[in-house]
Amino acid sequence: MLRRAWPAVLLAPILLLAYRGGLGRGFASEDFLILRRLGSGDFWARAAENFAGPWLGASFVPFYRPFSSFLLQVELFFFGVNPLPYLLLHLAIHAGCVLLLAAWLGRLLPAAGRLEIFLAALLFGLYPLHPNTVLFVASFATLFATFLMLATFYLEAAGRRWLAFAAGALALLCYEQAVVLPALLVLFDLATGTDPLRARLRRWWPHFAMAFAFLLLRSATLGSLGGYAGFRERLLDPGALAASFAELLTRIFVPFFALPASRILTWGVVAALAILAGVAIRRRSELGARLLLAALAAIPVSQAPFFFSGVVPGNGRYFYLAAAFAAIVLWQALRLLPRPGKLAAPALGAIALLFFWGLGQVAAVYGEAAARVRSVRAALEAAPPGRLFVAGRPYFVYRWGVPVAQVFHWGVSDALMPPFTARRDLEVYPLPELSDADLAPLLGRPDLGQVARLGEGDHLLPASPPLRAPAVLAATPADGRPALRLALPAGATGRLVVLARGGPSLLPLPAAAGEMLAEIPPETFEGMRRLYEGPIFAWVEARGSDGGLVAATALFAF
Repeated sequence: MLRRAWPAVLLAPILLLAYRGGLGRGFASEDFLILRRLGSGDFWARAAENFAGPWLGASFVPFYRPFSSFLLQVELFFFGVNPLPYLLLHLAIHAGCVLLLAAWLGRLLPAAGRLEIFLAALLFGLYPLHPNTVLFVASFATLFATFLMLATFYLEAAGRRWLAFAAGALALLCYEQAVVLPALLVLFDLATGTDPLRARLRRWWPHFAMAFAFLLLRSATLGSLGGYAGFRERLLDPGALAASFAELLTRIFVPFFALPASRILTWGVVAALAILAGVAIRRRSELGARLLLAALAAIPVSQAPFFFSGVVPGNGRYFYLAAAFAAIVLWQALRLLPRPGKLAAPALGAIALLFFWGLGQVAAVYGEAAARVRSVRAALEAAPPGRLFVAGRPYFVYRWGVPVAQVFHWGVSDALMPPFTARRDLEVYPLPELSDADLAPLLGRPDLGQVARLGEGDHLLPASPPLRAPAVLAATPADGRPALRLALPAGATGRLVVLARGGPSLLPLPAAAGEMLAEIPPETFEGMRRLYEGPIFAWVEARGSDGGLVAATALFAF
């Protein structure tokens, strides 16, 4: 028994040691919003809402994640607002992903040594960008879906195909990325399988049918296939897409942001991978070479749902599944060297130590972010009752010139609401990054509440009204719509400033001659009204060719 259990026994202390700097992380940013929303109202009514409609019941969030949301609801039911059990459970699920990867690799390459397989899977476990998945509760969907996708790979390799089908179906209900699971199964089956094509097709078609049915369900539920509009727009610029893909490959295999991105680094990694692929193609009669090619192809397939968006530690969850394939590539690349039996295990161990160091660096920043969250919450908790408009909230903690750990990108209002606080007399409205002069329409309405900034040490400092207010831009509210009718000054560009408890928006207005309509997007308006009580405020600013503020409307409440 001990001989079979030694990977799990060894893995637990390694991961605890690697993640120790971030286990005091607590909740941050979207954690507050998601848990508050999932915990409001009746348990089963909220679960049914997530199965019947868009995620969190908000149409401006174009996701459909009912099963992963239900699992997080169960966590909330048992753990309440104590963050430590969430983090420990998510670390245990991450360990489960590592063990599933090792078990799957053992099925694909039964002749490989157990130590080598464990070290290859450990590269995935110690990947330096994983804290964004493991230590950020809001990344629950990525974690749960990847566990189920790796379970699908293992169960398929073990011949337990209906269980694999069930795991794949649940993965689809956890996270949008699982829609590429059938293609990934085909890649690895083509590389390692030996059955006739007819038998393979019988294995593949249920997964493709399920993915197609999921897309139909998602379209019917959301009214579209969903996803971030900014991601989809990347398809219109093939050149930028190709550059992003090259940068993506670089960062998957060099996940250390202390090493700045450069053309030399990018083209060096791309050239090395091209040479490696060429060697593997020449040696494609070997099972390991075919596995390397499948894993290399699986990386862009797994990133296709994100349209090869750039990844930094602050959104490292996009690489969570791809890191498993990168670990396979590194392992099999070492197996292509001369005398692999003597070199592979020590080399994998050396890479694992390097990843352990990098992971510890990132996890420590998550610990720093936790301290910043506590500091900001303490400052806001001390505010007097009423409505507080606050600027200067920290979005992330930065290192190496990139965002690493979330602080209050979202969720600042939710953190000051039950169940995270007993206070019910404070409404917090986060402000966009505007100067006090740009906030003139708000500062001219002291009856609406206090306007303050988070200064050094996260102390609340009152905002100062501008010495010279901008010219008043005439506007009238549109009947029955969250919109303003106005005409911009000649030569000026307009922007709609929206203040909601969930977060502010700065929406550029199209150029127009004569009267125009500046409208809060209906899905944003309805979504914010659904998630939060209280009015939504808006005004329009007009800026000159130099970007300076020349006029602004009064502030309106909707």
